[in-house]
Amino acid sequence: MTRILLFAFIGLCLNFKTLAQCCAAGNPSSDGGALGMAKNSFSVSASFLHSYSDTYFEGDQESNWDYLKNTNFNFGLLNLDYGLTDKLKLSTELGYFIDKSIQYSFIDATRKASGLGDAAIGIQYNIDSYKEKLINISSSIKTTIPIGKFDQMDGNIILPIDIQPSSGSYKLKSSFMIHKGFFGSKFSISTLWSSEFSQRINTDRTNYKYGNLYNVAIKVSHLTSKKISSGVSLLLIHREKAGNKGMVINSTGGSFLSLQPSISYQLKNNYSVNSSVSIPVYKNVNGIQLTNKYMLAFGISKNFKLKTIIPQIDYTTLEYLNEKALFIDGICGMCKDRIEGIAYKVKGVKWAEWDLENKTLTLKFKDDLNEEKLAKTLAKGGHDNWLLKASEKAYQNLHSCCKYRSGH
Repeated sequence: MTRILLFAFIGLCLNFKTLAQCCAAGNPSSDGGALGMAKNSFSVSASFLHSYSDTYFEGDQESNWDYLKNTNFNFGLLNLDYGLTDKLKLSTELGYFIDKSIQYSFIDATRKASGLGDAAIGIQYNIDSYKEKLINISSSIKTTIPIGKFDQMDGNIILPIDIQPSSGSYKLKSSFMIHKGFFGSKFSISTLWSSEFSQRINTDRTNYKYGNLYNVAIKVSHLTSKKISSGVSLLLIHREKAGNKGMVINSTGGSFLSLQPSISYQLKNNYSVNSSVSIPVYKNVNGIQLTNKYMLAFGISKNFKLKTIIPQIDYTTLEYLNEKALFIDGICGMCKDRIEGIAYKVKGVKWAEWDLENKTLTLKFKDDLNEEKLAKTLAKGGHDNWLLKASEKAYQNLHSCCKYRSGH
């Protein structure tokens, strides 16, 4: 347990990603666990991953099979995310294997590979947000493109498929995620389901088809301080058997359960650094296979705001924001959208919720709130408020269903 905690808290992380792979070609499987981004926001992140495998399993038991001594890789990943709208996020990624190697047990020989892995493009859609219950639901789809070399050689020997930097296959992955926060609590919980399907590889030496991959992850996060957030994930991975030239490869695929502690630290100027460790706690493989021992991930990211935007709701930091409730007059759902939209344009506002029944706007904000500017903007938009009354001209510009004054 001490060893797990040590690895988990070596570094710091902001955005949760599920990363898992034993020994396979192409980029380690990744799922974006962060919520969608606000419109016109941009994020860049770079990560380093190290994986090591040295134990054979047969079914769910260790095996004394001794063909490979170990496999390992050091891998770099670059991610770019852009908020196209308040509901749609575009993402790209590019992977590079610094080195990837297998060491044999029966001879003193090591095979190595390096180079570009795969690229990917994806889109995430924010299906719905229930702010009153702190629930966010989103889905995504991602296409993987094999841009690196697949038939890489070590000297005059073609490397095995598992050691190739690129997967050599186009892949399609779909994901579905639910995030739930809790008012007055520093805890939140999220769950993610994903499935990945690969195109058959046709080359001079192979007609290979990776088994379909299915992931289920559950994560519990805790806001440890204003800048630090920690969490732990439970990840279930199931891969079906692969096939080659019409034959099923029996010693491929299986089910794996991993524990993934993580911690995040928010720096100034929207920078963050990150770290996590993935430790398998259960393995059940088909046939006899070399299995993963651990995977370490470290990274840094930065968020940019390309212009004035409605900020993304960060459920983990709401607990530490200032709060104020103000009277704003209105009468319908259109009024609600207008009032909240105006509030989000005020600098520092991170949360705005207008209640139709009591006509109260609840705000959560950093530092000070410019109440005078907010009151003027609301009055200009046609809404009487705690400080100012809207002019008759501004009021008459409202839609007919928004006329809240008696006699109109």
